Amino acid sequence: MITNEDGVAKTTIDLNELAPDLDAGFNSFRLDFEYIGPVRECLTDARRIEIRESELSINLKNSLDDIDMPGIEFGSVASVDSTDVMSGDKTDVEIPVEIELIRADGEIESSCTITSNMNDFSVCRFVM
Repeated sequence: MITNEDGVAKTTIDLNELAPDLDAGFNSFRLDFEYIGPVRECLTDARRIEIRESELSINLKNSLDDIDMPGIEFGSVASVDSTDVMSGDKTDVEIPVEIELIRADGEIESSCTITSNMNDFSVCRFVM
């Protein structure tokens, strides 16, 4: 690549050729840059890029983790955060999240909608 008169170079990179197969368990790839500076010095830089389907990630938590006994009531909460692709900084995001309790036959037993990052188990209650 050659820079323009302002010292800027742009290109398109086909990520399908660079990104590893997501099913192989990889979640990031690294780009290494080497370029010649304005006084002919060799400059290098690198960036690690996370591969995800969305910048949002969600984590569900039940008030009775690891206990799945019939007839016992439990609550659920959801935390959602957004990760900046370039910096990796995470920010909490408050959005509506619908949680469903689905029976083994695929039918919805019950559902509720909560606001993420509220951490109030009393709002969304289920019984198996």
